[in-house]
Parts: sequence; C-alpha cells; structure tokens
Amino acid sequence: MQDKANEVVSNSNNKLGGFTITAIVMAAIGFLLNPFCILSIMGTIFSGIGIAHSSNNKDKTWAIIMLSLSVVETLFWVGFMVNTMAAL
Repeated sequence: MQDKANEVVSNSNNKLGGFTITAIVMAAIGFLLNPFCILSIMGTIFSGIGIAHSSNNKDKTWAIIMLSLSVVETLFWVGFMVNTMAAL
C-alpha cells in the first residue's frame, strides 16, 4: 500500500467559477470593442450570477471587481454614444 503522507492533494477551493471567468472575458473584450454596450451588459449579468454562485472569497472578489468594471464600461459607452449622436 502507498503511504498517504506523501500524496499531493489539490485545493479546488481556490478556483474561479465559470460565470466569473465569463464576466472577466466579457469585461476585457467590452473594454476594447463594445457594440451597443452588449458586452458590458452581459458582463454585468454574468458578474451578478458569479457573485450569487461564488463558493470562495477569491471568486466573489473577482466577480465584484468585474461587476464594477462592467458598470463603468456601460456608463462610458452610453455617454460616448450620446455624445456621438449629439454631434450629428
């Protein structure tokens, strides 16, 4: 029999959830390219779901960061579109 003292146990409690990873991707892409604020709004939705489904502090922290970033991006792009339409 193998000795259990030498086994390496992976700690899966420190992983990010799927919704949080999706929110990170949506916020990152939405920061550069955001047609009609769709990506920022989707990032906000996935961040909210990520907060609700978070299983550890790291996951919840990243979801909250991405929620705030997505909201700021949405406000920025809405302001950008309003100013562009006003200039026409």
